Amino acid sequence: MREIVVSGAEDERDLQGILALQSQNLEAALTPVEVASDGFVTVQHDLALLLEMNQQGPHVIAKHEGRVVGYALVMARTFDDRIAVLKPMIAELARASYHGAEVNRLRHFIMGQICVGKAFRGQGLFANLYHHMRQCHSSRYELVVTEVSARNHRSLRAHQKVDFQLLHSYRDPSGEPWELIAWDWS
Repeated sequence: MREIVVSGAEDERDLQGILALQSQNLEAALTPVEVASDGFVTVQHDLALLLEMNQQGPHVIAKHEGRVVGYALVMARTFDDRIAVLKPMIAELARASYHGAEVNRLRHFIMGQICVGKAFRGQGLFANLYHHMRQCHSSRYELVVTEVSARNHRSLRAHQKVDFQLLHSYRDPSGEPWELIAWDWS
């Protein structure tokens, strides 16, 4: 069994590790077969933005032998206008409700992206990242929300296993189908 350490991102080296793993898993970097079978990430961050986000709520990372092999990004709502590709989700979130309450009236944040390196998938690391995130942030938040492309079947199944629930489905202006989902921490 490989020794994997899950913790909060602490320094620029950790953030560079996130960016390296992210670049390997962007949809544009993968073949159509890989996209269909292994999933993909959509947003490409830069170091400055990741650093700002991390200062407001530490990202969660998994490391093996000093290398980032998984991550889950914490995006406080103060970053809503900073990532253009997420603007349709932000608009949908403004109309979303959870158990009869407007999501925007609940203490929540956006899970900005989650990724596990190919060699480390299928070992429970996805759930471990989320459970560590809950340990670190549940005293401040009662709900975490995110969206997953409806084409990303692997990610949708993994989120369902963690206990994310569907808020609703929508299509962005380009026609991409999305599932807006939430995990209740209350």
